[in-house]
Amino acid sequence: MKKSTRYMRLVISSLIAVVLLGLMVPLTGCMLDKKGELTLKDPVVTTPAIKNEGLLRVGVDTSATNVPFAGYSGSYFGIDVDLANALGEQLGLKVEFASIDGKDPVEMLSTQEVDLIMGLNTDSAGASSLTNIGPYMQNGTAIFCVDTGDLPDPFDPNSLDGQKIAAQNESLSAWDVNNRFGQSHVQTFSTVEEAFDAVNSGSVTYVAADAAVGAYLSAKYPGIVCRGFLDEPDSRFIGVANKNDQLSDAVV
Repeated sequence: MKKSTRYMRLVISSLIAVVLLGLMVPLTGCMLDKKGELTLKDPVVTTPAIKNEGLLRVGVDTSATNVPFAGYSGSYFGIDVDLANALGEQLGLKVEFASIDGKDPVEMLSTQEVDLIMGLNTDSAGASSLTNIGPYMQNGTAIFCVDTGDLPDPFDPNSLDGQKIAAQNESLSAWDVNNRFGQSHVQTFSTVEEAFDAVNSGSVTYVAADAAVGAYLSAKYPGIVCRGFLDEPDSRFIGVANKNDQLSDAVV
């Protein structure tokens, strides 16, 4: 599926906004009390839609392959964690996380071990006993370049044939470019930041990077935009137990 430049800018801008929401307190979700301390607004979801009053328990995949979406190192971190925290604040709920690694998402939801799960893919989100919300984000190898003001729209990945494309050495993005166009089209760098620096300086026209990672980095380079995905992106969904209409409606 081809994505237009306008759509891709919306996806990337939305991703950055989600991350920022996780780092800041949304004005609609929290307020300051007389002591200047933050307090949640009144909950919009109650039991039995959530197991515990005032608490949203969220399952996330903390396996190494799921970074930067979620991970654990003394505390939970990542894009899905940021998004869940922002969601909890909007719902007036405190958020508690649990790892879903090696567990059955359907069973975790049906037994109310968690109230919802972040980051389900298309296959797992398709289970009949789940209500999947989204996709809230798409990810995959994306192409970034300097916005010249006259970039063709929609973006056609085949237009990159014959171009040198920067990528981090031994990354999935480098492999994707090599697989599609051949090794001679890949110019590798030690880090993805160095690849973005090369595009920013004009020594290379394009950089291939994981869309989520690239979204973080492109915020540091105002002139660099996301052109689109190299191949069909992966979609990410929020999973809620089937028939839990109160929670699924509130999340939507």
